[in-house]
Amino acid sequence: MGIIIDSDSHFLPRDAFDDEEGRRRFRSRWPRFAFDALGRDRVVFPERLNNLNPHQRSLPCSLTPGKRHPGYYDGEARVKWLDKAGIDMEVLVPSPAPFAYDLEPELALAVCRSYNNALARVLRRHPGRFIGLAVLPMQDPAAAVEELDRAVGELGIHAPLVISNVNQKNLDGAEFWPVYQRIEEIGVPLIVHGNRFEKGGVLGMDRLQHMHLDNSLGFLYEGTLAITSLIMGGVLDMHPRLRVGILETGAGYLNYLMDRLQEVYEGEVYSGISPESAKPVKELVRKEPEEYMNQFWVCFNVGAERKSVANVVERFGADRFMVNSDFPHGLGGAGAGMADIVRGLEKLSSNEKEQLLGLSACALFAIDPATRKQVRRQGL
Repeated sequence: MGIIIDSDSHFLPRDAFDDEEGRRRFRSRWPRFAFDALGRDRVVFPERLNNLNPHQRSLPCSLTPGKRHPGYYDGEARVKWLDKAGIDMEVLVPSPAPFAYDLEPELALAVCRSYNNALARVLRRHPGRFIGLAVLPMQDPAAAVEELDRAVGELGIHAPLVISNVNQKNLDGAEFWPVYQRIEEIGVPLIVHGNRFEKGGVLGMDRLQHMHLDNSLGFLYEGTLAITSLIMGGVLDMHPRLRVGILETGAGYLNYLMDRLQEVYEGEVYSGISPESAKPVKELVRKEPEEYMNQFWVCFNVGAERKSVANVVERFGADRFMVNSDFPHGLGGAGAGMADIVRGLEKLSSNEKEQLLGLSACALFAIDPATRKQVRRQGL
């Protein structure tokens, strides 16, 4: 049996905000954990909480009181859950609410550094079990590059996480390109994940306020826009060795998305006030959109998309896709649900199932499945 990697789970170590310099410098502005008489916990972070709109405040997150799985905070408890679930490695995605891009840049950088330090401690205590994602202050791209170098080069964190929009700006914004350049240079992947607790939330959130649709549809919209921006905005033309992982958006939409982008590529022109105005899209993008799929790894939501998996895999190849538990949400609380679903997909070959369950994630993060160590290399 091949390696099994849970490619998207959420984590917020209990010591994420234990940085003494940050506490002294920012005093009451600094985040901290708090507990109440009912055994609930939350992150006390007024500057972040005050930036949430009423709908965001109504949603469960680390900024609001709740009882959470002990593995959400503790590496030891998470390893026990992994052993019980039969999962070899797990990608730790930072709980997003405290790390949004609407914070003042210096405070944001300090919070990112504190979290990354805590994550590195977890990685050192549990070698070969976790793939860590560093948070970056993308509202200050120069600071983001510096923290990227520190997190990857000094702390040994496997890759940076970037939310699917930065203060409602698409990922092809020119100010973010130096970050992508440095990610490509040091040979780690860019990992993209949505966040409902960013400024404005996910795309369409103001119109999706019931039935958890802001999650099931809003993240899907964010995924399509992130992929579209990186392709059609020229980011991947400038950075052809950049590997990009797209998490928690699902993947069943890719057939439709690539068909529509192909239509744009073949028949549309650039519009607006720009030096590129009226130029055909074919002159602005070097390749047909689907050809850029060799730079993307996308995570299926196999619980919801099991009917779509075979068709998408047939078109793009199993080596483009991963699966996840979304711990502690969804399948995360139910054990190895993701692996059982993949094994039960009759239209996939054994090799395709192994790709989805772990080998594709190994390729994205440059993990040697035999040693579970990252083999750093430049670009693709």
